[in-house]
Amino acid sequence: MKKEHLFTMYKPLLFSILIFSVGCNKVVDLNIIPFDGEDDQAVVISNDCKIKTLESSDGLTFAVEYDDDKPLTIKGNLPSFDKFLYNGNLLTGAQLSVDPSSQIIFTFDGKGNLSRINFKGSDARGPFDYPTTMTYDAKNRLTALSLSLPIFNQPADVELEYNADDNITKVVRKTDFFDETLLVNHTFDDKKSPFLDQRLGQILSYFMVYTLIQGDNNYTNFLNKNNVTSSTITNDNGKTELSTEYTYDQNDYPTQADIVKVFQGRIRQASGSYTYKCN
Repeated sequence: MKKEHLFTMYKPLLFSILIFSVGCNKVVDLNIIPFDGEDDQAVVISNDCKIKTLESSDGLTFAVEYDDDKPLTIKGNLPSFDKFLYNGNLLTGAQLSVDPSSQIIFTFDGKGNLSRINFKGSDARGPFDYPTTMTYDAKNRLTALSLSLPIFNQPADVELEYNADDNITKVVRKTDFFDETLLVNHTFDDKKSPFLDQRLGQILSYFMVYTLIQGDNNYTNFLNKNNVTSSTITNDNGKTELSTEYTYDQNDYPTQADIVKVFQGRIRQASGSYTYKCN
């Protein structure tokens, strides 16, 4: 069953899939901490960019509305949420405008890292509360995640490994009986990830893990410094080899991604495009 169909089967999962309102180059905390030429043809270089839109042929598609640096709404192809929730100037959660009874609650640690996500709401069985917890290393890199969702009999526990450039090289699912390598990132470019230095990427990391377990899309750019150019995803569906070529803007962020996926000897092409809000 395709992962898109799974989203429609579980209301908790529908509201829980977070989309991204992210920026580039400098750390933008989404208010976890307050946000801190003469020639018409001249190229403007900006070090303050945030992702504005992403269009994908077989994955996430969205557009973000901002109030200055603060993301307010997100419109896309996931029925998860379309509104960020704040307490004053602090990001506290997200919800669907059409179903405010279902909410996603964020908890942050003393360093501003997301330490817990609670998916709260109700369905035919009554109220539910599915927690996901995160662990970080001394460099504030996400190194472990325990994902709780209604489609899993028990939490999915994963560990993440990084290279010296702060890019994820491996995602491993841990069980009582064996370790399962879900993802290996083989190579990277030397350009900026669309989600570089975005703490919201921590929030999106659980969706990255869910997709690795159920699908064939690589969303480690939520957490990476650079962009993955070749990788392997292995799950119950089998093994998928991915290779990606990028086109970049003047700020060294990707504007186009052309992806080739090889699964059981069959080749499939996919694509994605990015635009940014730059100050």
